[in-house]
Amino acid sequence: MSQQKPRQRGGRVLDKATPEQVMGLARNLPLTHSVLEKALADATPGQLGFLANLFEKENASRAESKRRRLLKQAGFPQSKTLEGYDRGMASFPADRGREQLESLEFVDRAEDLVFYGCISSSRCFVFSHV
Repeated sequence: MSQQKPRQRGGRVLDKATPEQVMGLARNLPLTHSVLEKALADATPGQLGFLANLFEKENASRAESKRRRLLKQAGFPQSKTLEGYDRGMASFPADRGREQLESLEFVDRAEDLVFYGCISSSRCFVFSHV
């Protein structure tokens, strides 16, 4: 959103926002955009900041709810994360490393990822993009 530092007023944080920023944030929300555009035309900078903050929080809440719903629908037997994973025995291709895996950049590029390895005392673990 805005690059300016938010100011405090009566326990509330007010950010400066433009009508375009608020419309962008409201894009995913079920609002009548023509009505919103008219309201934004008359809004003060403080009102725009309030709406931008509200829409940011609503979009974040919806994204988190969607993430939880999709994980539940996937029916994974256990929840696994990369936290606490022992990478000491893992090997990675020379052109790809652990940081690339953890950054999830391959997701934005719509690339597939294949994990393969062995379950033994040597604990081989390699990943590659397909």
